[in-house]
Amino acid sequence: MKIDLEKYLEERHRIKDVTENPGPVITISREFGCGAIPIASKLAEALSEKGNSLATKTPWRHVNKEILEQSAREMHLNPSKIEYVFSPHEKNVVKEMFDSFSTKKQLNDPKIHQTVKQVITSISESGHVIILGMGAVSIAKNIKQSLHVKLIAPLEWRVRKVSDEHKINVEKAKELILRNDQYRVLCIEHLRGERYSFKFFDIILNVAQFAEPEIIDIIKRATEVKNLAY
Repeated sequence: MKIDLEKYLEERHRIKDVTENPGPVITISREFGCGAIPIASKLAEALSEKGNSLATKTPWRHVNKEILEQSAREMHLNPSKIEYVFSPHEKNVVKEMFDSFSTKKQLNDPKIHQTVKQVITSISESGHVIILGMGAVSIAKNIKQSLHVKLIAPLEWRVRKVSDEHKINVEKAKELILRNDQYRVLCIEHLRGERYSFKFFDIILNVAQFAEPEIIDIIKRATEVKNLAY
């Protein structure tokens, strides 16, 4: 189920002291071309089903771009101005992305990233949520009741997929993939303050080797092993 972020946070903070018992939260990171939105959506449904060992009165939700929208509201900015921080660009370092945007609230102002961190932290601690991308692993990794998944696939497989889906040639597809992959790594590094590493993740899945239902089942089983419910 897709999340209504503001209602979700208000309700979760009302019924739970998140400072004492944060989570549970699942983060899903992915290489570009590894579709994850349907996986996050169906995983939330699977974890919320009655009779499921992880099912509680609180249904699981999934969240993605809503993080940007919530952050933008708190900063009184257009969401696209914050999204720019996390999107591919011709520049090749995060600082250049920040410096290239001119506004009263410069993107090199640490307040923007601090706000994004606070929003991700609040969502993560509120619990029963699957956060897709946005460098969320860099923040939610510190929560005990958490599971962190990385979806990968061979470059050639992703090039074919992106080329077909975006109707572009393989050269353009490869360029798009490499640029997106780079910035997803930079996003995590910038938010976490340390070099990117696969050690951040609990499970790494090659989506070229599993069907979507199998991927969902594997993640679901991992949540059961870690007992991400209370």
